[in-house]
Amino acid sequence: MVNVWAQANEQATIRGTVISETTKETLIGVNITLGGGANTGTVTDVNGAYEMKVPAGEHRIRFSYIGHEQVTKEIGLEAGSTQVMDIIMPESTNQLDQVVISASQFEKRLAEETVSIEVLKPQILENTNPVTLADAMEKVPGVNIVDGQVTIRGASGYAYGTGSRVQMLIDGMPLLTGDFNEIRWELVPMELAQKVEVIKGGSSVLYGSGALNGVIAVETGYANSEPETTVAMNQGIYMPPRNRNFRWWEKGNPPTMTNGSVSARRKLNNWDLVFGGQFYTLDSYRKDADDKRLRATFKTRFRSPKIKGLSIGLNANALFQHFGRFIMYAHALERPYEGSISDDRYSLMNVDPHITYFGQRFGVRHKLRSRYYNVTRYRDTGFRTQNSNTTYIEYQMQKTFDFGTVITAGGLGSLTWGYNFAYNDGEGVSTYTTGGYFQAEHKIGKLSLVGGLRYEFNALDKELLEEDTLQTSPLVKRFGANYQINEKTFLRASYGEGYRSPSILERFGEDELPIDVGIPLWIVANPNLRPEKGWNAEIGLKRGLNFGSWNGTLDVALFFTDITDMTEFQFGNYDGKIGFRTVNIKKARI
Repeated sequence: MVNVWAQANEQATIRGTVISETTKETLIGVNITLGGGANTGTVTDVNGAYEMKVPAGEHRIRFSYIGHEQVTKEIGLEAGSTQVMDIIMPESTNQLDQVVISASQFEKRLAEETVSIEVLKPQILENTNPVTLADAMEKVPGVNIVDGQVTIRGASGYAYGTGSRVQMLIDGMPLLTGDFNEIRWELVPMELAQKVEVIKGGSSVLYGSGALNGVIAVETGYANSEPETTVAMNQGIYMPPRNRNFRWWEKGNPPTMTNGSVSARRKLNNWDLVFGGQFYTLDSYRKDADDKRLRATFKTRFRSPKIKGLSIGLNANALFQHFGRFIMYAHALERPYEGSISDDRYSLMNVDPHITYFGQRFGVRHKLRSRYYNVTRYRDTGFRTQNSNTTYIEYQMQKTFDFGTVITAGGLGSLTWGYNFAYNDGEGVSTYTTGGYFQAEHKIGKLSLVGGLRYEFNALDKELLEEDTLQTSPLVKRFGANYQINEKTFLRASYGEGYRSPSILERFGEDELPIDVGIPLWIVANPNLRPEKGWNAEIGLKRGLNFGSWNGTLDVALFFTDITDMTEFQFGNYDGKIGFRTVNIKKARI
C-alpha cells in the first residue's frame, strides 16, 4: 500500500470490499487509485478487502480490474473519519478485455497476450450443448478433430495411432493418458466447464512434452456466493440413409442418442463444493459401435480461516464406458469388416490433491498440485488387458513486482507405469520425467515482453534403452512481445519451441490385427522412434470492432511452423510384416 503523507489529524480512512457483479465473488488484486496521483493507491487482498489512508477532503477514486469495467467514485472525507465503500464491478463486454490464464498462468487481458489464443466462453458452451469437449473444439477456428485426434493449424497431420501433439489441461493439470498419450474427451466434465482456452503453437516452456502443437485448457471454476444447480437432457434420432442397402437396422427402430447431465455448486462456510455428472447412451448408426458411459466429478476447496491465503482441496473424476471401437469399415462406413470391431470396457479415474498459499508478507503465490490418473481396459470376461497409471506433481511459485514484472517458476516430476497386451508382449513398461521451468513477463508502458526456458528429462526403463533416442533432455525457449498501438489495436510477435516424446504404444506396440482381408495385417513396433521437436513463429494484429451495441475482434496472424522428426502412422512392409508402423518423417513445415 502507498499512502499520501500528511499530518495524522488531516487524514481519513477509506476501506471496503470489491465484488464481481457477475459471480458475486470477491476480487483479489483490484487496483485502487486516488485521482491526481498514480502512485497513491492500493490493491485488494486475498479476501477482496482494501484499506487506504488519504488526506481529508474531496476525492475521486478509481477501481480497475482485468475483465471488468472501471468504476469511479467521488467521496468527501472529514479529518479523522473512516468511511466504508463496498464496490460491485460489472464484467466488461469488450472482447479485448477477456481474461485468459493459460499462456501466462495468471489472469491477463487477451489483447495483451503475445501468442494466438481462442476462447470459448460459457455462453457458447451453454447454447451449443456439446456432449464432449471434442464437439466444442469444432467451433474453434484453426482446430480440427480427425478420428478423435486434435490438430491445431494443421500441424498434427493425420495422427491416428500416434500420441497427441496438443496438451490437454483441466484446471491447469495435464490429462494425457500414460501409455497412449491420447486425449480421452469423454473424461472432461463439460457440465462444469466455465471457459475453454486454446493456445495455438508450441507451448512446451510451461506445459512440457505434449504441447508441441498447442494447448487446450478447460477451467471448471468453483462455487459462487449463491448455490447453483443445473440439470440438462437432450435426445437425438438418426434418420435412415437414402440408399436402403446401407440401412442395417430394422425399420421403425432407428439409432438414437440420449445425453443427460447435472451440475451443482455451493459454499458451505469455508468450503467450496462442486459436483458434476453425466450419462450418455448411443445406439450408433454404425453397426456394433454403440457407446454407453457414466461419469461423476467433484471438486473441493477449503479456505483456512486461521492462515490467511491458504487453501487446500481434493478433486476427483471417474468414468465408466462400454463401446465398440472399429478399425476398418466397409459398406459406406456403416458396417465393419469381419473381426475389425473390438468390444471395449473402460474405467478411467483421476484424483488431484492441491494446496495454494499466497504469502501476505512477500506477496508470493505458492502452488503444489498433484494427480494420479488411471486407465483400465477389460474384456467381456472381466480380464484386464490394459492398465496405465500416471502420477504427476508440480510446485510453482509466482511473484508480481511493483515495477511491472511477473516471475513464474516451478519444478515437476511424473512417473508412468503399466502394461498392455498390445505392446512389449504384455510386460510392464515405465517412464519417468523430471524438469523445471522459468518465465518472466514485464510491461513497459504499452509494451509487454515475455521470455521463458524449460529443461526436462524423459526416459524409459533402463533395460529398454537400446539407443539414446529412448531418452530425451530438451531445453526449450519462448519469447514474445505485444505493443498497444492505440486503444483498440494490438500488435504481437512470438517465437515458441516445443517437443514430444513418443508414447509407449508408438514405440513398442506390436500385434496382429483381427481383420480378414486375405493376408495377415500387423501393428509393427518401432523401438528406436525418435522424439519430435519443432518451433513456431508468428506475427499478429488484433483489432477491436464496434457496431452499435455489437462488439467483436478482427485477428490476423502470419505464422510459420517447423517440426523435425515428425511421426506418422504409415502402412508398409516392415521386416516381412505387412501393416502399420509409427515412423519418423524428416521435416514438416506449415
